Amino acid sequence: MLPALMTAGAAALAAIGSALVVPRRLRPDATARVTALLAVTGASAFLWMLVLVAGTALAELHGVAERIMWCSDYIATHRDSLTPSGIFALGGLAGVFVSTAVVRRRQCALRADPHAGELTIVVSEHADAFALPGRPGEIVVTTGMLRALDPAERRVLLAHEHAHLRLGHHRYLRATELAVAVLPALHPMLAKVRQATERWADEEAARAVGDRALVARAIARAALAAPASAKAQAFTGDDVVGRVQAMLTEPPVRSLAVVLRLGVVGAGLLASTAASVVLVHHGVVALLGHCG
Repeated sequence: MLPALMTAGAAALAAIGSALVVPRRLRPDATARVTALLAVTGASAFLWMLVLVAGTALAELHGVAERIMWCSDYIATHRDSLTPSGIFALGGLAGVFVSTAVVRRRQCALRADPHAGELTIVVSEHADAFALPGRPGEIVVTTGMLRALDPAERRVLLAHEHAHLRLGHHRYLRATELAVAVLPALHPMLAKVRQATERWADEEAARAVGDRALVARAIARAALAAPASAKAQAFTGDDVVGRVQAMLTEPPVRSLAVVLRLGVVGAGLLASTAASVVLVHHGVVALLGHCG
């Protein structure tokens, strides 16, 4: 059990460290994908650790341990009560269940109205615009935002929000949000994925309108008009200054070497987590075979 626990722990820590050092020069689409993958891997490894510790603690309790010893020598230690680590793991699993249920419920609520059109204009003085996932999805824009932008800038805004829906950016964000619900230490990755999806949509908008300076102007003008409480996934989302600066430079190029290195790291972390599962699997299968 100890080798499996150490392998899972190493995978969780390595995933956190790897995601935090994803190069800034990486294209935003690759950044979103890689960071979301590393976040899910780290959360999965941590969840598996909790299951290992909690399962071991329960199996060692009197009554349970005797039943297992009767048909297998898989459990060698008997205890009258749970160990502190077992209590922590069981509490952690309960916390994970509650936090992921809350996050998932909020995610399901943030969906497009199936009876609404693809574009909904809301009468409001607040300048805001965002995309709600669904089939086909819904773009919500306030009249305040429309007044703040000229016709060309409105085309940028719509192209940006269409990119969010067309490329399924909500999937990367939601996967990372669930990973953070499992392991709060992954929270910096959520900000990285959110920023990457915004940059990704900016690049798609620039390709659609053919003018990077126009996209930069639209982002800046929308940010000046929007209230401080604007939605994180809105057109006026995170790191406006960085997004404007990126639009005023050449588009990022794909760095195959960096992508390959990160791919190898991700594959190694997934393999480590799988190896931890396999280490326990043989013992559990043997136990079930003896006790069946």
